[in-house]
Amino acid sequence: MKKNKIHQRKDRFSVKSLAVIGSLTTMAVSPIAFGDTVLVADTYVDIQKGLTKNFGKKTALLVVAGKSNGFLKFDLEKSTPNPAMVAKATLKVFVSGIKKNSVGKLQVKTVNLDQTALKSIQESTVNGATNLNLDPVALSEISGINTSSVNQWVEFDVTDAVKAAIEKGTPDTQIAFALIGTDTLNVKLESKESKAAGNAADLNIVYATTGVAGTAGAVGATGATGATGATGATGATGPAGAQGSIGLTGAIGATGPQGLQGLLGPTGPIGLTGLTGATGAQGLQGLLGPTGPIGLTGLTGATGPQGLQGLIGPEGPIGPQGIQGLIGPIGLTGLTGATGPQGLQGLIGPEGPIGPQGIQGLIGPEGPIGPQGIQGLIGPTGPVGQVAGTVVKTITQNTPLTGQLINATCDAGQTLVGGGVNVPNIANVLPLSSVPVLDSITGLPIGWQGSFGLLDTSVVGTLVDTTVNLLTSVVSLLGIDVLTGITGSSLNSGALTGTVAGILPGVALPTLDANNNPVQYTVYAVCATAAQ
Repeated sequence: MKKNKIHQRKDRFSVKSLAVIGSLTTMAVSPIAFGDTVLVADTYVDIQKGLTKNFGKKTALLVVAGKSNGFLKFDLEKSTPNPAMVAKATLKVFVSGIKKNSVGKLQVKTVNLDQTALKSIQESTVNGATNLNLDPVALSEISGINTSSVNQWVEFDVTDAVKAAIEKGTPDTQIAFALIGTDTLNVKLESKESKAAGNAADLNIVYATTGVAGTAGAVGATGATGATGATGATGATGPAGAQGSIGLTGAIGATGPQGLQGLLGPTGPIGLTGLTGATGAQGLQGLLGPTGPIGLTGLTGATGPQGLQGLIGPEGPIGPQGIQGLIGPIGLTGLTGATGPQGLQGLIGPEGPIGPQGIQGLIGPEGPIGPQGIQGLIGPTGPVGQVAGTVVKTITQNTPLTGQLINATCDAGQTLVGGGVNVPNIANVLPLSSVPVLDSITGLPIGWQGSFGLLDTSVVGTLVDTTVNLLTSVVSLLGIDVLTGITGSSLNSGALTGTVAGILPGVALPTLDANNNPVQYTVYAVCATAAQ
């Protein structure tokens, strides 16, 4: 297994520039080519729970020891020369964050799938249930990943895996790697969806090729040494002789150290706009709205029949003035009595003392409704109330499954006038159904039935309002007759409609809330009793 190193973040230079900077003499002996691979997929997969969730659109790859692994796939087709001999291959990833007190090794393993299977794995579909057939032994690893590694490039030597993929009769066109954490490692790596341009994973490949040596020319025979003659006059400069034959090619020298990273290439043109992403999961339920205005005053009851006229009693003495009574019904006109004689004018008496305070006047008309107050904090869900002349039947379950029906039934002689479900304040829990229960013989409503569901936020769905039914009908009670009927639309049913692929079927609903308090799932029926 190869050990690797961590580099401080710096400007990235294109490896293509190295060909211009390098020695032309060296290039003539041992040409070097550089391949620009394309990162076609980067994501991470959950290997502990929620295996079917996909994280291809995330801006970071989350690698957590024993919980989630990173996945990278590169296209080699356009960057591989023919023939090709790999001199060096380096995989680079950028560390953008790490959990406090998290340490361990970051390993790279090869994904061992044939090209058909590898091409079928897409960034938008790969998940924890996908068979990646990883090598049991790490191809490369880096020790000591901790908080000091943040904002640094990490490099892995993956030469062996790239050579095996390319240096064969039919070179592979794609190659993939998995990123694995050990010990307590919990690290974030930049993905190609990140807003930090240029920090996505990169696979650099250096190719080495050797040219074919030319035929060596023959060596001419050495002539005999002649006698030294007299120095003659300097003659005219003769024409240049023919160039000698090329000598034998020397042995290939040892591979030199890797050159410096080249300068950053020019920015490529802006690519076409990508397809619109899938619609996000339904958001959490909004806060409770303000209390509505006070409803209209109910109808005035019918006036009872007038009682019989009593006998006229003898006239009694005039008593003290009593408190003013309520205005009674107008009685029958009594007989006219005989006119008595005129009495003498009495003396004007002294002014009497001030009488007691009169009775309190009638309550004045109700004033206009004041402005809306500031929205108060949402209080805890209270118990189900009841309307006068009704009783509320509740059935509570502590550990139901998604879709399990819960029934609240009225007693014999009672009539259903409303009902609903109480949804606990738990994220992603919502009502699936809220409907009346009908008697199988009479067809009349005798209770209320409801169920609850758990939303899988990784699946796209469309949800609608499932507000609990309220008593909205007008119920008539005549004398001592029992409740004889229900009018209007008080028994509307509420249920989840539309696409419901996001509901996890048959799983246990949460039993504790965010504060570890027990959770209750309640269905209630509002039942009217006979008038007494």
